[in-house]
Amino acid sequence: MSILVDLNGTIASEGKPIQKTIDYLQTVTEDIYVISGSTEEKRQQYERLLKKFKINYVSLILNPIDQDKDIEFKIHNAQKVPNITLAIDNNPKIIQAYINLGINTIHPNDL
Repeated sequence: MSILVDLNGTIASEGKPIQKTIDYLQTVTEDIYVISGSTEEKRQQYERLLKKFKINYVSLILNPIDQDKDIEFKIHNAQKVPNITLAIDNNPKIIQAYINLGINTIHPNDL
């Protein structure tokens, strides 16, 4: 089983932790897949951030091309993550897109 979780605005905002999400992720037993529409240029920065927040994740999925296509990127990659039981994202359009795929999805404020 897997959890797909957005990074920007869900795990952190401007480099600062969103504690409610971090606390939740530190208690789950499912595999955590972290996704961001940000490009690969941010990989090292985000890996350090996730380590600092003590989030054990299976994969950090970053956009290789164009962060302006955030929704398409996330939909495409959500279909590759095995057995998603929950997705967490702060963007209402992405929440709806995941729901349309049949993925149970919530806003981080609802954790």
